[in-house]
Amino acid sequence: MINNTRGLVYMGKAEHEKSVAAYQEVMKLAEGKNDPKLNDVLSKTYGNLGGVYFQLGQMDKALETTKKCLALSETIKDTTDIALNHLRLAMIYNTTDQLDDGIHHLSEARLFFKNLNNKAMLVHAENGLGKNFEKKGELEKAFSHYNTAHEIAKDLGQQEEYISTLLAMANIKLAQSQITESKNYAEDALAYAKKNGFANSEKQAYDLLYRIALTNKQTKQA
Repeated sequence: MINNTRGLVYMGKAEHEKSVAAYQEVMKLAEGKNDPKLNDVLSKTYGNLGGVYFQLGQMDKALETTKKCLALSETIKDTTDIALNHLRLAMIYNTTDQLDDGIHHLSEARLFFKNLNNKAMLVHAENGLGKNFEKKGELEKAFSHYNTAHEIAKDLGQQEEYISTLLAMANIKLAQSQITESKNYAEDALAYAKKNGFANSEKQAYDLLYRIALTNKQTKQA
């Protein structure tokens, strides 16, 4: 539908009100028709509209629209969209600090991505679970998910994810007062970042190694 295309164009130009209006026109035409072709268009419209509401910070509307998108993608049995909608819902819940709900939807997304053998998105889901469990203070679970994401990223040759998960694991080990392991992960991240020209990751690694050195000094003085 032309209004769906218009909505995407307006999204790209950050003209959010026009984008919402375009998507709402699609909804007027497609909702309640129970037409397979229209359902596919409507599913994409819900997904895009939820993204606009998210960008606008209207989380209640983003949540409502994305739930509709998930339900419709389940009706038409589009497993890739189902997985992506679980990720979208997790993002909304995480933004509003509803971490348990975020974990639920990340776990659902992870299962779908495993079945789809979509390892690139599986890295994203595992990393997200690591972050949520870290925020909840469940460090062993956080480390497990970061480590899984790290191993998949390594297999895929995803350099940035490979480094970011090394840094995440180093942070977990530091929080657990496992200084040697933390330092090893941070040094690996630093070496890899310098080798591949990731300046931001290099800075993060240096900052982390400085924190590790301070913690180690304080531990020895105690």
